[in-house]
Amino acid sequence: MRRKEPLVTILTSAYNAENTLRNTIESVCNQTYRNIEYIIINHGSNDHTHRVIEEAKKQDARIQSIELEENHGFIGYALNQGLEKAKGEYVTFLDADDRFEQEYIEKMVERIEYIGSDIAICGYHYVDERNQIFRTVSLTRDLDIRNKIDYIELWKEIENSSFGYLYVWWNKLYRKSFLENSQIKLPENTYVHGDAMFNAMIFQKKPKIYCLSECLVNWSCIIGSTSHGTYKKGYYKEAIESTNMYSNLIETMVFDNTLRKSLYKKLVLSICHLRRIEHYKETQDNQIQELESWIQDPIYQQLIQKADMEQFVVQFWQQFIHRE
Repeated sequence: MRRKEPLVTILTSAYNAENTLRNTIESVCNQTYRNIEYIIINHGSNDHTHRVIEEAKKQDARIQSIELEENHGFIGYALNQGLEKAKGEYVTFLDADDRFEQEYIEKMVERIEYIGSDIAICGYHYVDERNQIFRTVSLTRDLDIRNKIDYIELWKEIENSSFGYLYVWWNKLYRKSFLENSQIKLPENTYVHGDAMFNAMIFQKKPKIYCLSECLVNWSCIIGSTSHGTYKKGYYKEAIESTNMYSNLIETMVFDNTLRKSLYKKLVLSICHLRRIEHYKETQDNQIQELESWIQDPIYQQLIQKADMEQFVVQFWQQFIHRE
């Protein structure tokens, strides 16, 4: 006898998201999978985000909200408030400017239930201001990850895809009991690399993973969004820490030196976001100073040596740091 559809909790942290949150909420409420609870954490917004949430709650009883009077600056803090309240057997996250495809939850639950995995992961689309797809990140095939050999196959797929597939949290469905048993919560002291650190901690536990090659999430890659916002002090320190965690994962789980070097190179380009500085119209002195410190950090230097990327970093430095 088929068991009742398990409850799925969706968590969204919203800060001054009145312009995007309605579309995000709509993508959740229109899911083909109906047994959900949607918890939105209003993270001290000073626009009309609260009004948008209250209007949505009146239209759909599955929506709940948590109101935080103060913006703590760290999305992990807000999401952990929702995680503590979550009643779902499974948990997934969605940023306040992103959207799920209509069958996201149905397909993710179907695979994680059938396979008995701890996590399900899917591909995703980059979308612009007009919601037009301009890049896709996905695997070439579905993968059932259960042992060391399977993990190596995953790393090989990542070599041809993007590290974003592994380190973001909004393309994943997590078994809540796995998070609880592993005593893993979201980092509460990071601005934009919390998802990378969160998932690195999870992968260290060697969970059973099912990877869907299908793209089921639309990531809004817009300047000013959560992951492309204003520079904050400590940004590059986070980049080093998250890079180091994934570097250690590669070291312990990948035994082919050629593959290792390729993955290290992808780490430098992907997780560290070297080119993120391009997104800012004016580079301030404090950014220059922190970036200089970041590039000279021993951990980072060790990583670029592994990836054989010294020349690339020198060129980057000349182009963005010592420009006139």
